[in-house]
Amino acid sequence: MYSISANEFDLSEKKHLNYPKEAKELTQLLKTVHPKAKTILDVACGTGEHARYLGKYFHVDGLDINRKFVVAAREKNPSGRFYCADMRKFGLRKKYDVITCLYASIGYVKTLSSLQRTIRYFEKHLNDKGVIMVNPWLTPNAWVKGKHDGKAYMTSTESEKTKFSLMNRGTQKGKISLIEIHYLFGSKNEIRHITDKHEIGLFTVKEMKTAFKKADLKVTYKDNGITKKRFYIAKRNNK
Repeated sequence: MYSISANEFDLSEKKHLNYPKEAKELTQLLKTVHPKAKTILDVACGTGEHARYLGKYFHVDGLDINRKFVVAAREKNPSGRFYCADMRKFGLRKKYDVITCLYASIGYVKTLSSLQRTIRYFEKHLNDKGVIMVNPWLTPNAWVKGKHDGKAYMTSTESEKTKFSLMNRGTQKGKISLIEIHYLFGSKNEIRHITDKHEIGLFTVKEMKTAFKKADLKVTYKDNGITKKRFYIAKRNNK
C-alpha cells in the first residue's frame, strides 16, 4: 500500500486525475441510473478528493484501509463519516443509495475469492434500489496487449513548495500485477526517495460479472464509461 503521506499522495495524483470532471460525470450518470440517490459510500476513498466534489450533490461517507488517508478525508469532508476499514470485510450500521469503488481500487483485493467476498459486502450496505459503481483495474488481456510487463512510466509535477517525480514499473506473477513505484520529493530542505510496492489482481470481465451475479446483483459493463474509463454498474436482481 501507500507509505507516502496524504499530502504527498495528493501531489502525486494531481497531474493525471481530474477529480472535478470525474465527479461531475458520475453525478450525471446517477441522474439516469438512480435519480433519487442521496447518499454515497465511497469505498477505497483515499484522501477524500472524490468525496469533496461529490459532496456538492450527495451526502458522502467513505472508507479506506490507509489510516493517514482517512484522517485527510475527514478534514476535507467534515459533513461525512470516514472509516478506516478493509473493503474485503467491513460492517457499517448504515446502508447507502450508491456505493462507489473508483480509481481501479477493486484490484487490491487480488484474488477471485476476495473479489466475490468484497462485492457481497458492498451488496450488504446497499439500499433496496441502490446502485454499485466499480471502476476496475486492467484485465489480463489488456495487461498483455498494453505491454505493461517490464514497462516503465514516469511523471512529474510541482506545488509552490515541492517538486515531485514518479517512476513506476510493472511486472506480472500469475494473475497479479506487481507495481513498484519510486517517488522523489524535493523541497528547500531535502530530497526524499520513497519506494512503494503494490500487488493488484488482474480480473477478466467474466470474472468481474460473475462476482456481481454471485451477490445476486444484475450488472452492466461499460467499456467507455465515466471519463472514458471502464465501469461496472450493478443493482439487485429484483429491483
